[in-house]
Amino acid sequence: MPHLSQIDACAKFSSIGGNEISVEALKKIFDNLFENRRMNLLHIENERAFQGYLFNEMTSRINNKLDLQANVITKRVEIIKKIIADRGLTDDNFFDVYCNFQNAVRITENVLIAAKKSYNDLNKLIEKLPGVDLEIDLATTKAVLIKKVLSQSIADLHTSEKIIRAVALREFIGKVLSIELDVDVVYDIIRLEITRLFEVLESYPNDHEMRKFVTHLIEEDHTFAMFLLKELIFLHDRLYGKTRMWFYMGIGFICLFYVVVIVIGVLKLFFLTRNRRYGVTNHELDFNPHLMRGISFHLT
Repeated sequence: MPHLSQIDACAKFSSIGGNEISVEALKKIFDNLFENRRMNLLHIENERAFQGYLFNEMTSRINNKLDLQANVITKRVEIIKKIIADRGLTDDNFFDVYCNFQNAVRITENVLIAAKKSYNDLNKLIEKLPGVDLEIDLATTKAVLIKKVLSQSIADLHTSEKIIRAVALREFIGKVLSIELDVDVVYDIIRLEITRLFEVLESYPNDHEMRKFVTHLIEEDHTFAMFLLKELIFLHDRLYGKTRMWFYMGIGFICLFYVVVIVIGVLKLFFLTRNRRYGVTNHELDFNPHLMRGISFHLT
């Protein structure tokens, strides 16, 4: 039988005013529930077959941002009653379904928090754009640590023995991540790593040591570090390309300036030479009409 604190945390309808259930009442309900199931452990497994249908129903309600809160969490009673009715469950399954619902929501919300934290930490390393080798080495070391923290967070969330239909839960989490997280190359790599870790953990549901070993291997790999290096190389190349473009544009403007100066100088020299050839100044041309007529006659 679960600990009373677990029952209290799972089964309280704390957000629905007036419906909070006392610990004593919960204990009595769960005593009866587990007494009915104690004689047949396989029955518990069969009863939990509803998990897949529950998680699939939750997944079907996620189509836009904020749907986790608006269409799932706030409509939990509606979802639970639907699963009980559709699967032909008895009333004593209500709290079992509810606890599985709450567990799925808790895991998903914490995965979201872990994903956003990893995103912020990785983005800080990218935005800083380290330039020297020492800074790059330090950034990649931090990326490895970020990956380790994320992997451990996911592994801790996935240790619950109550999660039997893990594939359906992973699909629900994946749908929430794809909707709630922005389209971004950093989020893409984080989503892929979370999915990969869930798939590995699903492969060893009852082997704690193997799960621990595989989780450690994933924690220690350098996926985030390699991604970070690729991003830094790309940004450096783009920055260098822009710098080179501005350099050539600057050279072009300087050359154009000198060409214009030379052309103006040549034109000025041409007109000055022409005027001197006829011994006429601009001032004389402006104020001596007889001289203008003479020059015109001479030119013709």
